[in-house]
Amino acid sequence: MISYKKLLHFKLCSLPSAFPTECCANSSRSPIKLKAELYALQFEYDSAGILYQQLWELDTTHVENTYNYADFLSERKQYDKALSFYNKLLNMDIKKWRRGNAYSFMGNIYKETGKFPEALVAYQKDNELYEQLYKVDKGNSFYKKNLAVSYEKLGEIYQAQGNFGKALEYFSLYNNLTQLENQKPQSIDY
Repeated sequence: MISYKKLLHFKLCSLPSAFPTECCANSSRSPIKLKAELYALQFEYDSAGILYQQLWELDTTHVENTYNYADFLSERKQYDKALSFYNKLLNMDIKKWRRGNAYSFMGNIYKETGKFPEALVAYQKDNELYEQLYKVDKGNSFYKKNLAVSYEKLGEIYQAQGNFGKALEYFSLYNNLTQLENQKPQSIDY
């Protein structure tokens, strides 16, 4: 019987020969990305980090590589480095929803590290972008969900700062938007 570790080792060793690294660096399913994900699943974070960094270095302008590396760093609580990569992402030509998500993730880091004023600014930028997106396309459940999450995060950060009036305002906006979803669940596609 083959163990999971042996199977994983076989999979990792076979990837580079199966696909040339340079050809697939920009693919969301590149061998390097697959290896990094597999290492992370095995709790081999140092190896995963090296591969995420290599993938980013192959093309520093590739949005998804930058995003994946920033997310990995954030999950590993390497907050300063993660923030620098989220900032790199914000300096790229990216869609509004990605920009909003980057601000949201930055807000999460600031909140986690007790930097509430910075978290508030990041969450406000996230909220502003999703309000714009939702205003243009109210039928888009992705925008609606992320707008609701932005309201919730603003409520949480105001609550953490002791501004309970503002917290209540944003929690109410969150509840109003999510109640609307609960009334018409068949139209929700996420």
